[in-house]
Formats: sequence, structure tokens, C-alpha cells
Amino acid sequence: RDRTLSLQGRVSSIEARVQVLAEEPRLFGRKLPTLLSVFKERLEHPEFTEKRLATAFRVAKRYPETKASVFLRYNFQRVDLLDVQEGAIDSIQDQKLEDLILGDVSTSWIRSTRDDPFSPSRGFLATAEVRWFAEPFLSEADFVKGFAQWNVVHTHRNAQAQAGAVRVGLAQPYGRTTAVPLSERFFAGGDSTIRGFPRDGVEPAGGEAMLILNYEWRVPIWRAFRGAVFYDVGNVYPTIGDFDPTDLRHVLGAGLRIETPIGPLRFEYGHKLDRRDGESTGEFFVAIGSPF
Repeated sequence: RDRTLSLQGRVSSIEARVQVLAEEPRLFGRKLPTLLSVFKERLEHPEFTEKRLATAFRVAKRYPETKASVFLRYNFQRVDLLDVQEGAIDSIQDQKLEDLILGDVSTSWIRSTRDDPFSPSRGFLATAEVRWFAEPFLSEADFVKGFAQWNVVHTHRNAQAQAGAVRVGLAQPYGRTTAVPLSERFFAGGDSTIRGFPRDGVEPAGGEAMLILNYEWRVPIWRAFRGAVFYDVGNVYPTIGDFDPTDLRHVLGAGLRIETPIGPLRFEYGHKLDRRDGESTGEFFVAIGSPF
């Protein structure tokens, strides 16, 4: 009946995750792909370590004629924060750090015209998601969280390519909650966001708003070797009230890439154009896959 049961896992020096997924292609006899998942994860951030046990139920509606999909999902999870560093202390006052229960319903929309999921040469990807955390959904924190992104790439006849991305995230607490939980905030910095900063290093304690813009010029060098010059700008803001699209961090960088069947192997360096006291001049990354 085309049903699927799968086990997934991944492990690294900063992350350990195991997940079980059950997929049903027809809900109540209708063509509504349904997914039930359970996962356990441990993830190290610069300022804290996060342990998460979660389950989710998702129903999808696909529109092949427009290459779009709409999803409706319920999430229920328990989150524990460990080893919280001094840099995050101010942002977690009066917050529950252990056994925090979060429940939410969300809806999301995705449309993709890209010609390859791993290393696209043309097309765009657009997504938008809204999540509502509230007591009726068994959540101990009340807030609304939204995220939207648009990525596009275009290859010219001479095999040179331009790529760009815009990402915006907003989260607003209400009711019993005065600040979005640390584990659910937005972070930026690293090989796929603002590449002059270490992972999650733009604002180590995270924020309730985020804006990231990326631009790349990609050129062929020889066979599978490619070069890239990029400009990343963006910031993470403590609250929505602090959101200011003119208050951005700026990074200029370049890199070498080797095309592989699972995406480019990237060697990149991003240089901060607005370095502040105590910050490094830039960051070097080795990564696999497209940055956006």
C-alpha cells in the first residue's frame, strides 16, 4: 500500500539525532500524504546545550501543476537546556530550563522550481511557515513564530551563475510568556547564513527577529572545480521591537568548490567588513552542500 517506515540518524561533534518516521500516502482514503515522526536530539550551541524529545503529526496537500505543497502539522516536545553560559543568562531569566513542554500547530507552504535538489543551476525555492504555541496545544509557553525564505539561482550561457537568498524570521510572545524560550529563538552565523561569523555567533543568545540576505557570483574553473565570491548581510535582534533592516552585519568572502553528486564541497572564507572589538576578522569553513 506504499506505506513507509524508516529510521534515520546522524552524529557529529556537536549533534546526535535519531528519528523514526511512518508515512501513509492516503489519509482516510484521500490523497493526503501523512507523516508521523518521533525523534530524540542533542545539539550543542555556543552558549548552551539542547536536548529535545519530540513527536509530530503532519498532513500534506501537493499541487503538481504549480510545484507547490501545503502542510499542516502538530508538534509536541520536551526540551532541556544544559551548560548554559554567562552570555545567555540575561535572556533566560524566569525561563524554565528543564522539562519545558512545548506544543504547537503550524502551517507551511513550499514551492520549488529548482532543477536539482542538491546543486541547482536554475530555479527558485520559496517557503513560509507560521507556528502557534499555546496552552490548548499543551504548551507551557505562549508565542507565535514565523519564518519565510526565498532562494534563487540563475546560470548564464558562459556557465557563470548568480544566486541569492532572503530569510526573515519573527517570533512574538504573549499571554503567560514574556520572552520566547531560548531553544526556539533565531540564530545566525556559520557556513549557510552569515559566513564571517562562527556558527550561531552573530548573537549567541539568539533573538526574536532575524534578517539575512545573501548574494553569490559563481564561476567555473576546471572540470568539477568552481569559484565563488559572496556578500552576506544580516542580523539577529533581541525582540521584534529591535528589528531594524538598516542595522546589519556585513561580510565579503570567496571560496573554492568541488561539485559532487550530493552537492558542492565548499572551502570558504568570510571577512567581516564591520568588525567590532573582540571579534575575529573572519571565519574559514569547510562544508558540503549549497549554502542556501
